[in-house]
Amino acid sequence: MSLHCKIATQAAKLHWKMLKFHVTFLAQMFIFSTGSIDPWHALSVLTDLSTSEVAIFIPGTSHCANMYSYSPEDPPALTAARKVRHVILYNR
Repeated sequence: MSLHCKIATQAAKLHWKMLKFHVTFLAQMFIFSTGSIDPWHALSVLTDLSTSEVAIFIPGTSHCANMYSYSPEDPPALTAARKVRHVILYNR
């Protein structure tokens, strides 16, 4: 990894720690939705941080696709990610 990438990664992690500190009392659930074609996916939260800070990684698509309405042409990974999101949000 280049020095530039290492610096960017550390800056992103520090930013997340500061953001998390400030919003901890405002939210009860965080869902980090990341797709493999997102250019910054390597800097994203890719594994669950806790039971209320959940990561959803979607191979072959972007995080934005997870916000669109269902389509019969959706890739299976996107359909599965939406189901996981639904369970997290509504079946807790």
